[in-house]
Amino acid sequence: MEKQTKSYLHEEVKLTGNLPVWFLPYEAYDTFITNHWHNSLEIIMVEEGCMEVTLAEKSFLLLAGDFYIINSGDIHSTHCREQTKVILLQIPHRFLEAAIPEYDSLRFEGDFTAPGAASVTPILREMSGCFNPYPEQNTELSLKFHALLYNLLSILMHNYRTEVSSAMRIRTERNLKRLQGIMEYVRKHYAEPITLQDGAAAAALDPSYFSRFFKRYMGMTFLEYISSVRLQHFYQDLVQTDYTVTELLERNGFTNYKLFIKLFKETYGCTPAQKRKQTASAI
Repeated sequence: MEKQTKSYLHEEVKLTGNLPVWFLPYEAYDTFITNHWHNSLEIIMVEEGCMEVTLAEKSFLLLAGDFYIINSGDIHSTHCREQTKVILLQIPHRFLEAAIPEYDSLRFEGDFTAPGAASVTPILREMSGCFNPYPEQNTELSLKFHALLYNLLSILMHNYRTEVSSAMRIRTERNLKRLQGIMEYVRKHYAEPITLQDGAAAAALDPSYFSRFFKRYMGMTFLEYISSVRLQHFYQDLVQTDYTVTELLERNGFTNYKLFIKLFKETYGCTPAQKRKQTASAI
C-alpha cells in the first residue's frame, strides 16, 4: 500500500462546510500529535476519557468536562492514551481579526478549571448538539451555531483576555517564522538522515545557538523532535498499511531500533506488533 500524504497543523486550518471555523466532535485512541502550531485559536474539550496537552515543557491532563485554550502560535502537542471523546474548535485568524480588531495584541489565559470557567463548557456542548457538517442544508442550525460562536468569543474576551506587547508579538512572529522553516525541512526529509547541523543550516543559525533556540521554543531537542515526527508517521503507516515493521522503520527514517522501540513503548505502551494487532481487532 502506498504511504498517504500527511497534513501539518501549522498550516491554515480548513473549514467545516460553510461555517467560518473548523468544528469536529471526534473519538481518539492512542492518538499522538507531536509539537506544532497554527494561526487559528484552538479550544479542546474532553467529553469522555482524558487527553494530555503539552505547551513547551508544561503538560496538562484534561479530564471529562475540562477544556483548554491554545492561542494562535502556541507550540503544543496532544496525546490520548485511552478511548477519548473530544470536541475540537479551531477559529481561523482571519475570522478572529474581523470579529476582534485588537486580536493580535491579546491572548486568552487563565485558570480554565476554575468554577467560572464552566461557562465555556455548555456552549461547546450546545454547538456540538446543533452541529451539522453540511449546515447549508439547515439554515436554522447554521444561524444558531454562529450565535453560539460569537457568544463564546464574548465570554473569552470578558474572562480570559490578557494584553500582549508589540515587542513580544514581533519577537514571537519572528521565531515562529524561523521554526516553520525548520519544521518544513523536517517534513520533507524526515525519512532521510538528519543531523543537528542540517537543522541549523535550514534556520541559518550557528549549530550551538540553534540547539538552544530550538529547545527553548519547542520544549524538546531538535533530534527529539525528528524522532517524534518519525514516530507519528510510523504509527499512521503501521495501522493504515500492511508493510512489515522493518520496512516501516526504513520508510520513516529510523536507524536505531533500540531507541525506536523504547520511544514507541513510552508513547503507546506496547510493541508495534501488539499495537497493529490491537488496531486490527478493533476494526
